[in-house]
Amino acid sequence: MRERIEQKRGGLGALAESDIRVFFLRWPDGREEVARGKTPAAAILSLGYGFDDFKDLTWEERP
Repeated sequence: MRERIEQKRGGLGALAESDIRVFFLRWPDGREEVARGKTPAAAILSLGYGFDDFKDLTWEERP
């Protein structure tokens, strides 16, 4: 409950910006893409890929 109250006070913009992480995605053929999201799954989905694509990807988080 306290977490929800703090989120409301801090504003949505501040919260969303601090939670976004950068992931470098690697495909089996050597291609790399950069995606942003709270989790690797969210980042991959933000690029328009589906859950079936997850088995083909590896990812690394970088600052």
